[in-house]
Amino acid sequence: MHRIRKLCSISIIHLFITSLAFATLALSAFAQQPFNKSEFVARRAKLFEKIPDGIAVICAAKGQLYPIKFRQAPDFYYLTGIEEPNAILVMIGASKRAYLFVRKRLEAEILADGPGIWQLEKREEIYGLTAVRPPEEFLPILTFLARGAKKLYMPVGSQGNVQNAREELDAKELFEMSHLSSATCLNRNRQSV
Repeated sequence: MHRIRKLCSISIIHLFITSLAFATLALSAFAQQPFNKSEFVARRAKLFEKIPDGIAVICAAKGQLYPIKFRQAPDFYYLTGIEEPNAILVMIGASKRAYLFVRKRLEAEILADGPGIWQLEKREEIYGLTAVRPPEEFLPILTFLARGAKKLYMPVGSQGNVQNAREELDAKELFEMSHLSSATCLNRNRQSV
């Protein structure tokens, strides 16, 4: 009887250790891989060479409302190595500066998904960026930076991909645009006809 209890205890401990090992492997599979700043800085440098008179705007993938592994947009990840949803990378060809616009994570998001880029003290230095700013500053800063630019570069795919990329406006986006009066919209529609 004593021997059976000992075997059961050993089996339970073995099962616990095995489960813990699988959980650790699963977590490491979903974690962002070690970051090599020089690799991404070099990739951005190649793009800077191709846009000496312009500005490139590259958007990250949108975040998900349900708990699945986030998959970053390939172009954005290729140039930044950043796994942050809803971000925007702006690259200025003439000055060779790269700006990242990304929102700060809520406490609940930090608890669920881990810390984001805003929780890092030297985020610009870590990622080789000129500045990391909140998304509210995107349009004012882009307007300021675009004054000397001759071209605006944005990635687009085939017609099918462009068609699939069109999305309905979020309620938040509609709210942000609500400052436009209906008269202004009507005047714009008349001018375009």
